[in-house]
Amino acid sequence: GGSGVEHEIIRMRDEVKASGILRDEEAEVIDAADVAGFFSSDIGRRMLASPEIHREWGFNLFREEENLLIQGVIDCAFVENGNWILLDYKTDRIEDPEVFCESYRPQLAWYAVALETLTGRKVHEKCLYALSTGQVFPV
Repeated sequence: GGSGVEHEIIRMRDEVKASGILRDEEAEVIDAADVAGFFSSDIGRRMLASPEIHREWGFNLFREEENLLIQGVIDCAFVENGNWILLDYKTDRIEDPEVFCESYRPQLAWYAVALETLTGRKVHEKCLYALSTGQVFPV
């Protein structure tokens, strides 16, 4: 019921603050209403319905062909119909959605490569979630 969502809201806000992604003044901008908006959104409901959810998932992937070490932390990945849905929370003020999506496209592409390589499971969707507006942008 509602209490599960309330618990998730508090947890997510605390995680975002504790992760050090946000400076304190930014963390203050994210209130429970923004996060509640996430869980009542389509993507939020899909996440809550998932059998497997990972948060703040750190990874290291060495790509021999490029002699490249990819390191990152996936904000959220969850399984839907046997595939990954990759979700990244952003606090940017969005003036131009296209520029916003383009600026994070390479990061999400590498995260998807890492996720598929490390788990053997396909990434079906990559999304940016703008905490400031509650919008979801497929990338």
